[in-house]
Amino acid sequence: MDWSKLTSYRADVKDYALLAHAVPVRRLRRILPERLHVESFHVKDGEPLGFISVACMKNKHFRPSLSSFPRLNFWQISYRCYVYTKGVPCAFTLGEVVQTWPAYATQRLGASDVVRGEIDVSVNRDPSGGYDIYECIADSEFGKLDFYLSAKARPKARHPFDNGADKLKFFHEGRHLVFRSSAAGILGEQALTLSKFDAREGDLKSFQCDYWVKLGLLRADEAFERFHCALVSPSLECVYHPALPEFLMPPAA
Repeated sequence: MDWSKLTSYRADVKDYALLAHAVPVRRLRRILPERLHVESFHVKDGEPLGFISVACMKNKHFRPSLSSFPRLNFWQISYRCYVYTKGVPCAFTLGEVVQTWPAYATQRLGASDVVRGEIDVSVNRDPSGGYDIYECIADSEFGKLDFYLSAKARPKARHPFDNGADKLKFFHEGRHLVFRSSAAGILGEQALTLSKFDAREGDLKSFQCDYWVKLGLLRADEAFERFHCALVSPSLECVYHPALPEFLMPPAA
């Protein structure tokens, strides 16, 4: 038996949208723990950049891997940036907003940067998996998140990615989650198993993110200037493996 299944959780993720911006590494460095190294890239005649992303998703049947119950259904907003720790590529959680009190109670047990908020999402999907409309309005103590986009095209190349497949891999595959744990001063790390990311790439129509502005990562007038991509998928399957203190997780092979 895979003993990790005794303490892992899984969820069917619906209407997953990820919006990424490229920001100067120096902005990220100011707010990140020293042991995390920003995964960066360069542009011609420019300073090193790193990615931040905000993702919106509905978790359906969030449950223990070996049981159908209890099951939680809730919308979630995730604020993340992309880092390395001990050679392992990770997504560092800068904040999570969940819609329901049961979801908040469950996630707050392990992670400190979790709040409850109101999340309202409207979508209009087409039969091929694209989106004519994806609109999200969320309010929490992190501030307001409000974006509107359409997503019809297959992901395409854009620096630093040579093609759309590399872009999907960067934002989706093979990353652990790292987060500030509820135990003061300790980082937690968690491996994920994700299904194939069959996404469409979107055109951003409007974007407001008070939390990025509050953290000093993105000025309000940079919402389109530093926008990199929007990736949207109708469904994913996710398994959350047991979390451990980051210093106990093994380094990359």
